Amino acid sequence: MKRTIALSMTLALFAPIAAEAAQGNVRRGRAIAKEYCSMCHAIGKTGASPKDGTIPFRDLHTRYPIDNLDEALGEGLVINHPDMPEITLTVPQIYDFKAFVRSLSK
Repeated sequence: MKRTIALSMTLALFAPIAAEAAQGNVRRGRAIAKEYCSMCHAIGKTGASPKDGTIPFRDLHTRYPIDNLDEALGEGLVINHPDMPEITLTVPQIYDFKAFVRSLSK
């Protein structure tokens, strides 16, 4: 019984940390977008993309469900055009990136 209570208390302590990680961090997500994506995509709430024909990230949600990007970002995002670098993000980076992209559409 004491073990069950101790385990429950431990899980309750760490649940907010896990929830925060799953929500992502906008600042870290912006840093990821700046490092890997800003040479072609607009990553701000205004402004044109540096490379013609690339979608600004503030409009990304209109073409792709943001919640469906996990697998592509985790296994390597590859698009069929030569200028797009292949990137693979960790799970925390994926949450951060998605939090950033969501913040642009608010």
